[in-house]
Amino acid sequence: MKWNVQTIVDEASNPSPFAKPSYPWMETEAKVVSCHFEFARMHTFSLGMFSPSEQFLISFSYYAHGKAFSDQFNSPFAIEQNETFSILYNPLDPQQNNKAATGYSRRAPIAAYGIAASIACSLFFLLFARGCS
Repeated sequence: MKWNVQTIVDEASNPSPFAKPSYPWMETEAKVVSCHFEFARMHTFSLGMFSPSEQFLISFSYYAHGKAFSDQFNSPFAIEQNETFSILYNPLDPQQNNKAATGYSRRAPIAAYGIAASIACSLFFLLFARGCS
């Protein structure tokens, strides 16, 4: 089969019958539960020296399909508690929403603390081992 731009466009506009259909996300109102300023965050690879401009951690809750869900996201500005805003959620998995914090997690995994502690202990040992000889 010879490929050209028209063939690619035709196949893109006529997906196969086995393709998974994408459903539109639904809109609902979310309410701010808490908002607090985060300063001096600990980032594993930058040793806490890099801090993004989005310093407020906004926690919110929303209802979808008769159930309550909650999530949080980072924001460059504060939002008052009990203020409402619109979000989109996935009807197939209502826990997924368009405001979810995907990249940064506030809670560092315990392995990151263990690695940092072992490096600190190794450096401490090397400092005193050189001083004793």
